[in-house]
This record gives sequence, C-alpha cells and structure tokens, in this order.
Amino acid sequence: MEKILLFVLDLFSGLYRSAGIDYKQLRSIVQVKLKMDGRRQTLMMGQQSSNGNRGYFFSLFIYLVFGLLVSMLIYALPSMMYALTFIYSYIMVMVIMILITDFSSVLLDTSDNSILLPRPVSSRTLLVARITHIVLYVGLLVVALSLGSLIAVAIKFGITTFIIFSLCLLLGVLFSVTLTNGLYLMIMRYTTEERLKNTINYLQIGMTIVFMGGYQLLPRMLGSMEEVEMVFTFHWWTYLIPSVWLSASVEAIHLNLFDLQHSMMILLSVVIPISSLYLVSRYLAPAFASKLQVMAAENKTTPQQQEKASQKGWFENLTASIVNPGAERSGFILTQKAIARDRKLKLKIYPAIGYLVVILVLLTVRYTGKSGDALEGLRSSQAYLFIIYFSTIILHTVIFEISFSDDFKAGWVFFSSPIREPGRILTGSLKAILTSLFLPFYGVVSIIIVSIWGMSTLDDVIFGFVNNLVIILSIVIINKKHLPLSLPDGARASASNFGRGILMMLVLGFFGFLHYGTTQLSGATWILSPFLAILLYFMYKSYSKLSWEELRKVT
Repeated sequence: MEKILLFVLDLFSGLYRSAGIDYKQLRSIVQVKLKMDGRRQTLMMGQQSSNGNRGYFFSLFIYLVFGLLVSMLIYALPSMMYALTFIYSYIMVMVIMILITDFSSVLLDTSDNSILLPRPVSSRTLLVARITHIVLYVGLLVVALSLGSLIAVAIKFGITTFIIFSLCLLLGVLFSVTLTNGLYLMIMRYTTEERLKNTINYLQIGMTIVFMGGYQLLPRMLGSMEEVEMVFTFHWWTYLIPSVWLSASVEAIHLNLFDLQHSMMILLSVVIPISSLYLVSRYLAPAFASKLQVMAAENKTTPQQQEKASQKGWFENLTASIVNPGAERSGFILTQKAIARDRKLKLKIYPAIGYLVVILVLLTVRYTGKSGDALEGLRSSQAYLFIIYFSTIILHTVIFEISFSDDFKAGWVFFSSPIREPGRILTGSLKAILTSLFLPFYGVVSIIIVSIWGMSTLDDVIFGFVNNLVIILSIVIINKKHLPLSLPDGARASASNFGRGILMMLVLGFFGFLHYGTTQLSGATWILSPFLAILLYFMYKSYSKLSWEELRKVT
C-alpha cells in the first residue's frame, strides 16, 4: 500500500516543484510517515496496529460498510440535491473527525524536530509534507467512504455526472483537510501545545457524544420520508454550507442549470478550497516549524512547575479523610491523577457521562409522543430507575480501562514495594473512581430525578446509590483483578470483553429488578438499604484483603 501511495504522489511531483516545494525532501518525509502509520493505534476504531496495517484495513472495511449504507440515499431520496448534500456532508464530517481523532497527534508531533529542523528543510516543505501525508492516508478512507456513492452516481446519473461528482468530492476533501489544519495552525499561534491538545481532546469527546446522540435521535426526529418536502430551496444560509456548494455544482452540470444560484455555487466550490489552501500555505506555514520548536521547548517542565505540581490540591486534602495512608493512598493518587490527566482515558470515559444527556432527550421524545407534555409523561413513568442504574455503566467503563496504559512498565513500583496486600491498592483506586466520577455524576442525577419526579423519589435515590456500589463491588470481586495502569494498552481480549458485558448485564438486571420490586412495597427501600450497606461493608473488607497469591491466580 505504501508503494501505491508513493506512486500516486510521484504523478504530482511537477505540481509540487512549481509551487516551490523541494519534492525530494517531501517524498522522503512522507515515506517515513506512511511507514510509521502501520505502527500507530487508530483511536476512532480502537484498533491497535501491532501487526502491520491490520487495524488500518479494518478501519477501511468499516468505512466501506457505512459508505454503502449512506449511498442508498441516492435511490431513497427523489431529490438529487438532498441526496448529494447528505452524502457530501457525511464524507466531509467523517474526514474532519478522522483528522481530529487520529491525526491531531501526528500534525502536532514534535518528536521529529531533532531530525528535521537542523537540516535545510523549509517551513513550507515541512507543512506541505505533513498535509500531503494526511491527504494520502485519509484519501484511502475517503475512497472507502465514497465508493458506494461513486458507483450509485455512475449507475443512476451517468459517467459525466460521475466525473463531476468525483471532482467535487476531491475539492470537498481538500477543503476539509485545509480547514482543519488551518484551525490548528491558527490556534497554535496563541496557545501552548498542552492547551491545544486538551482542547482537541474535549472536542473529540464532544463529537463522540454528538454522533452517538445523532445516531439515536435523528431517526426519531425525521419520521417517515413521505412527510419530508423533497424540493430543495436556496436560502441565504445555504451559501454557508460547503456540501450544498458541491451538490449544486453536480446538479448544475447534470441538468445544464447555469442560473445565478448554481453559478455562484460552482464558483464557491472551486475558489474556496483552492484559496484556503493558498492562505494556509502562504500566511500560516512560515511560522509552523518555528512554533513546533517553541512547543517542544514548552514541554520541558521547569522547577517551578514541578514544585507547583507537587503541592496538594483541595481535592486531595478533602479526600484524605476517606483514604488510609500507605498503599491505599498510593493507589488513590495514581488513579485520580490518571483520570484528570490521561487524554486517552478521558476519551473513553467522558462520552459515557455525556450519554446521560442523550438518554434524557430520548426519554423526553418518547413520553412527549404519548402524552403531548414531556414532563407529565416522564412524571407518570418510572424512567428514573433506568437513569439511576445508568450511572453504573460509567463506573464499569472506568474500572476496566484504568488497568491499561501506554506507560504500563511504571507499574513495577507496586510489584517491587513491600506491600503485603495489593487489595489496598485496588480499594484506593476504586475510591478515586468513586470520588472523582461517580459521586459528582450521581449528585447531578439525583438533582434531576428529584426536580422532575419530586421528593417522593428520595428513597429510590438513596437505595439506588447503595445498590450501585454493591453492583460495582460485585463486578470487581468476580472479574479479573489488575493493578491500576499495569497492563499494555493493546492487551485487551475480545472474549473477555464479551464475558464482562454479559456479567455486567446479569448483575445490573438482578439489582434493577430488585429495586423495581421494592418500589411496589411501601417502605421496602428504607428497610433494605441498611442491610445492603452492611453487605457493602463486608464486600469492601474482603476486597481490600486480596493477597499477591490471589491476584496472580486471577491475572
């Protein structure tokens, strides 16, 4: 695959030279970057590319399947404009997501500065090499995303329309790549690398939540296709949507419509992507290499920063009373720092918290359809039980993920220390998860439930709180036990993941039905809560007494 991509790149060597780029240097840089792609983890698909490009080809297959599904819109929608607008929007958004999730670290990587910066490589050549690398990598993904649509357009509208559709697709991808890189370079002028990476990380989390919510909400909000008006009307705001420019350009060629509106769309489709590439290359690229060098220097921790980092914050002082000194406190601090600082861990945990908003909207849509009043529909139901136990899913996710880390070798400090009971480390880690994530989240959930369903649900909130803790302790006791951040990130097993999911559903279902049954008996939740609290205490003591021999047996 690398040779094919380089062969395609060689076809455009004259174009690079005419733009003042040293093509020989650019080709060498791109060749090395393509080789390194096979050794990099793909975040969007969660694939560890340990054996060649297997993870990358898996991503291609998944994108191909989704692209085939989206291409059905060409036959499902009677309006050519609507169908192509949806397809172009889907492809461009996916390209931007791929750039943000998989290439933010590549674009902002400063590890190759020590090799490239001392050599006579211009800033423009370095930036264009990075953009070219991204375009080649994303190009195959775009082919997978658009292959079904390309075939459908060729069959339904003919070869001429197929060619125009392909050219507009290239312009759309070029605009998406240039826009994303331009935004990165613009932000780099006014912030540090650490802040930029944090911003990108939160953007990744937000986009994950938006896509999950769109997947759930969009079909419910669209209704039947017969109710949708399929005559596209141009408005002033349509001139701000790139996918509309591209769709109108294809329609103009296909139907020979060259009125003012379609002519403006064709002009925008050609001028904006090319102009954006020129502006990024002309005004932002010259400072790119120097800014990367400054960023690399900013990454070095100063003595003042080390002293500030060593100072205890209010959170540690507040939670010190519930954490025993020694091994438990070490496990607590390590886990709490990982939750607060590890970007990969946050990317896996925080979307589950954001899903609560999606679930509340789904419940609102569902019960609005029945009664016409969302709040009345919710109050007449027991949907709060589902919201209460949804909190456990968040705990389950973070408890599993906290064992994995790119820096797992640092876990030797626990294995080499004179700790008799590693269960203390595990309980400290569990307490950090509870205080950092579960308690704040469950507090918000409790306020929402009491606000909508009233004070009569207070006993359910308390009973659900104890139940959730019992569920989590049941799962961590039954499951395989690992010290925090002690396993390599690629050590996950699909079979064990499936088994954990089944176990999780069984335990959650049992306690959920127990809670539902107690709601049918007046005062039962107040009676059962103390017994569950006592059970929780003994489970915790048993978990904290875990020995090294028992840990090795289940590892």
